[in-house]
Amino acid sequence: FDRNDVTLKRVYASFSYYNNLRNKMNTLGVIKYINNSSPSINNIYSGDYVDLTGCLEVNTISNCIDNCIFILNNYGTSHLDNLFDTKHIGPLTYTMICELLKTIQKELNKGATFDIIINCLGINCVLPINSTYTSKHSYIYDDASCDCCILGKVSKVAYTPSESIGMLRKTGLDSYYTKLLNSFIPYFHFLNNNGFLIPGEFITNINGPALEIIPLSICM
Repeated sequence: FDRNDVTLKRVYASFSYYNNLRNKMNTLGVIKYINNSSPSINNIYSGDYVDLTGCLEVNTISNCIDNCIFILNNYGTSHLDNLFDTKHIGPLTYTMICELLKTIQKELNKGATFDIIINCLGINCVLPINSTYTSKHSYIYDDASCDCCILGKVSKVAYTPSESIGMLRKTGLDSYYTKLLNSFIPYFHFLNNNGFLIPGEFITNINGPALEIIPLSICM
């Protein structure tokens, strides 16, 4: 007689593992939710797991530095140095500023990670993510202003506006690099006043209420 052997195999995708993990965490009650019913972070502490939905923003320090380097290179730093005498501002030249910006950017890009900011009900959430987190060929800011669902672990909480999360913390010398970036601002204001437009401010700290979150998942 003919006999057909049938083999059943269950294949688990990474999403299945994630979904099982999330359901188990929900069952154990270890996830804290930030939503319209619970919009405060007063009961959230470092080490907690949080779930939230917010809007992806693009005004990170890394993105701003990228744009400044791009704009200065297109204007031509040598051209700017020859065109303007900036000794009344300080000892720097635009060529020096551009090279210093490149150095800072290298520090921020170490380990192939960068920060994104998610705004949830007025709470700014800083998420350090790997540059290949979404996929090898994607660009995170293609989804700017889109809502994102985040599940992650809190590594720092800034409860009040007097507390903050440093966007230059990865350099290990955030206070020094903050002063260095601020020293560039008069040079950029000078350019803007003379018809060469360039971003004039750097957001080096995210004031509270704010969270620094290590993401387990980002869903768009």
